[in-house]
Amino acid sequence: MKNQKGTSLVSVIVSFAVMMIVLLLLQVSITASGRYTAEADELWKQAASAENKYVNDIPSSEGGEVEKAGNIDIVMESGAAGADREVWGNIEKWQTTSDDPDGFKIYYFK
Repeated sequence: MKNQKGTSLVSVIVSFAVMMIVLLLLQVSITASGRYTAEADELWKQAASAENKYVNDIPSSEGGEVEKAGNIDIVMESGAAGADREVWGNIEKWQTTSDDPDGFKIYYFK
């Protein structure tokens, strides 16, 4: 055990360096978690808005944000080239009237 002068100072400096690395990793994970939470909150708001539009069923003729986009027939075909065709009903196709610059629309089937 010769000449151990300054080893305690070196161990303190190394300990602080390790602590700073751990704190940096913790800060990065907390920041990323905050970003993911904000993005999830925005997606939840969009989903809640879409559900509200669907549940309230307000046609655009009354100033709402949903309009009828057409009908789709439900048909059962059997045999070669659809020889036997039986209509089971139809589905109404609705869509949101969006002013989104990307043209984002939500479609509903009733």
